[in-house]
Amino acid sequence: FAPSALPLLALVGVGGTAAGAWCQTRPAEDEVDVVIVGGGIVGASLALSLLRREPGCSIVLVDRATCGSEASGLSAGTISCLGAGDGSNPVADLCYRTLTFLKSLRTSSFDFQQGGALLVATTPGQQAHIKKQMEDSIAHGYTEQQWMEHADLRKFEPALSGAVSAAVFTPLSCHVDPPALTHTIVEEATRKGCMVMENTPVVSMERVAGEDRAYNVVLGSGGRVLRCRN
Repeated sequence: FAPSALPLLALVGVGGTAAGAWCQTRPAEDEVDVVIVGGGIVGASLALSLLRREPGCSIVLVDRATCGSEASGLSAGTISCLGAGDGSNPVADLCYRTLTFLKSLRTSSFDFQQGGALLVATTPGQQAHIKKQMEDSIAHGYTEQQWMEHADLRKFEPALSGAVSAAVFTPLSCHVDPPALTHTIVEEATRKGCMVMENTPVVSMERVAGEDRAYNVVLGSGGRVLRCRN
């Protein structure tokens, strides 16, 4: 993200419900750098990350209900982390960066629990698969993994089913409360200057005629119009 990347119109999740963009010359009531439609964990994280990188950037986060009340509120909240690798595994890299992001938040009021996780196998085929998967990822630097079998596995987790023959333990894996985490991120973004508009559906997005990088975002609350532009 750099100042030259502004303005930004971001659609994340379903929290905004907007129609397609078309050209209009509707007058705008407010001009901002960024409008984020959807106040779930992705939209909230985007707002906070932008403000950390570009302090003073004007951002409006819009949600048709309340932040974190839709898809984000239904997430299991488990983050499987293999450590910092060589960049060859995008999902593992994202999980590691997510863990780093969580630790950067000013509060831990989102039930952060880092007790690790087990990926289990119940058949010889599954066992061979997860072991090879672990060995391959370790070769690429994702070393926060441990192989467990039989007595060591039962000692570590006595409640495991007898059908489990082996497992990969990832000690950095963690669990969070997704709605609480979303609220925490929104609160921190708000402290940095983000404007949050809840219970505000987006009716439409209109490309401003004659301007390549300008949009009008029309809100359902009385037809208020936000413009994000150069």
